[in-house]
Amino acid sequence: MAECVPPLFYADDQALLATTPAGLRFQLGYLESYCAAWGLTVNTKKTQVVVYTTGRAAATEERFRYGGNEVETVPTFRYLGVHLHCRQAFASAASYRAEAGRRAMHLLRRRLAENGLQDPLLSMRAFKSYVLPTLSYGAEIWAPQLILQGRTACERVQLEYLRGLLGVRDSTPALIVLAETGQLPLPAYWTLQVARFVSNLQLWAASGAAATEERFRYGGNEVETVPTFRYLGVHLHCRQAFASAASYRAEAGRRAMHLLRRRLAENGLQDPLLSMRAFKSYVLPTLSYGAEIWAPQLILQGRTACERVQLEYLRGLLGVRDSTPALIVLAETGQLPLPAYWTLQVARFVSNLQAMGGERVARLAMLDSVALAADTDTGLPLARQPWAAQVSRVLAAAGAPCDLTADEGVAIPELAEALLERHVASYTHASVKVQRYIEDVWGGSISAEAYTPASFLCDVPERRRRVRLAQWRTGSHWMAEETGRWQRLDRTQRPCPHCQAPLEDVRHAVYDCPLYAGLREEYAGRG
Repeated sequence: MAECVPPLFYADDQALLATTPAGLRFQLGYLESYCAAWGLTVNTKKTQVVVYTTGRAAATEERFRYGGNEVETVPTFRYLGVHLHCRQAFASAASYRAEAGRRAMHLLRRRLAENGLQDPLLSMRAFKSYVLPTLSYGAEIWAPQLILQGRTACERVQLEYLRGLLGVRDSTPALIVLAETGQLPLPAYWTLQVARFVSNLQLWAASGAAATEERFRYGGNEVETVPTFRYLGVHLHCRQAFASAASYRAEAGRRAMHLLRRRLAENGLQDPLLSMRAFKSYVLPTLSYGAEIWAPQLILQGRTACERVQLEYLRGLLGVRDSTPALIVLAETGQLPLPAYWTLQVARFVSNLQAMGGERVARLAMLDSVALAADTDTGLPLARQPWAAQVSRVLAAAGAPCDLTADEGVAIPELAEALLERHVASYTHASVKVQRYIEDVWGGSISAEAYTPASFLCDVPERRRRVRLAQWRTGSHWMAEETGRWQRLDRTQRPCPHCQAPLEDVRHAVYDCPLYAGLREEYAGRG
């Protein structure tokens, strides 16, 4: 017996679904009657039918008609960019994605060559931005089987690009190529894509159930009930805390970041300090819009999608790898992490609320939140605590505890200094790589007074030389010190391949390795 399957709509496309041929014929007849009643037309030349079978029966055994014309029956149907075959599993779509990905790869190579761009890190970032999305489009649907089975045509495209980047033979093992370039195999990206898709489905199911329980009407018409509402630029979700708005700000911030990069490139502006000021003026406000409301929970919890946008911009400015530690990137550019700016924004907002008259709605709302916080169990998860409780914890953690009911606000200049001191102090307990960076670049300690952008960012006008300096200073290079770390080798097992010194690091290359003796003499003579 046929079952009712809802149709799919996207823009001006419609896909009719049925469990039996008779069910599809009924839907085609119903569609024809509906279009005739409303004066609509269907382009039968672009209309196709796919009959899914489990055996070897040909898909053309069934015939379908619309408006007196026979509708073409085909073995493969492309819907929203994903190819679906009448007798093959979803995984068959991978071959089509591989073809599209290979075309995108060749186009990217040509564009890079036309613009004289040979930086390997830039090439890999470009692959992730332009080719990887093509290879992975719809992977949440067709990739699970391939993730479990192994190598696919899509992976061959990725490896072909990376081997060409390294200039090695096609027979070079995939694991070696991936280790040399520091890339993950394609199934790892697909697994993340599947996980995000499942999380979104679970979220939609939960929010949909909650949102559709109640019905509201106005003027005889039903008012739409939605899970998410945007009010004054801030997204509010029916089942999530205020912090969920951060993901929307991150999307908007990433668009603003790419637009800023394009504008700077169009105008030939390569000054790093100007680029950082432009980021603060154009992108930071986008990332932080409404942060006084939704950010307190995130300030206390740690890294967010918004922070990844900031770090992506700064890493691109320096020309270092995506894996370069955040603390090193911030120290090189003299920037504070995004939560520090959010903390200042929250403090200013609280000060403004405290300075308001007693009958202002915003101040009354804050006092209500304070009263609610006083009656709330402090052992509740952070996301379930009232806004006032979260703000109090943020200010206390920043070294500026404040009574929200008082008339006197937080001293902003003192708070800014405290946030800088707190950030600088975080380097003391950082990872081994960050500690080594502090030892080699900062002389063993970092101070708030000296926390400014590295001098070479303004002293070295040529970007190519700035990038090389940044890579050496931050450990984002390809010497044995770094490549051995990826392979989890002890530092004593990372010798120089040119002179067999015990360790090939930046200090060895600059001062000791005989391979660069001529360069040392040349630059010493210039001095």
